[in-house]
Amino acid sequence: MVSKKDTQMAKSIRFSGFSKSDGSRLFSIEPDWWSVTNLQKNVKLNWTSSNVTGSYRDDDADISVEEARVLHEQFKPEILGKIAYNVNCMDADKLRHDESASTRLAGYTEYVAKLKAELGLIEAAVGEDASKFSHFHICVFEWESGY
Repeated sequence: MVSKKDTQMAKSIRFSGFSKSDGSRLFSIEPDWWSVTNLQKNVKLNWTSSNVTGSYRDDDADISVEEARVLHEQFKPEILGKIAYNVNCMDADKLRHDESASTRLAGYTEYVAKLKAELGLIEAAVGEDASKFSHFHICVFEWESGY
């Protein structure tokens, strides 16, 4: 029997922005280009831990607009790299004529659109729309990966 202690839990990050006017959540995304390891080791935030379900632990931190801006700049090269890589894959698949090229092309196209939308959302939130936000929230959460 394998205990939970012996298994490695997968982790993801959820990044949310909250309205200055009414405190409502204006957006919530899971930026897969942010590294959980780098975030937790290199970013000094006031993390709090919770274990609401009894099996999965969440680490949470509220951050200011300026702290969100610094984090975005730290991880921005990662998303730009992912966009460039996937655009190159799209371009390559446009030249291929095998039966799965169109499926791959559709997948790359959708992923690039998602990344560009999330990049634009964060850049606006920490840039021209910053005055709309009271704060941002980061949640590093565990999830069942099947490993």
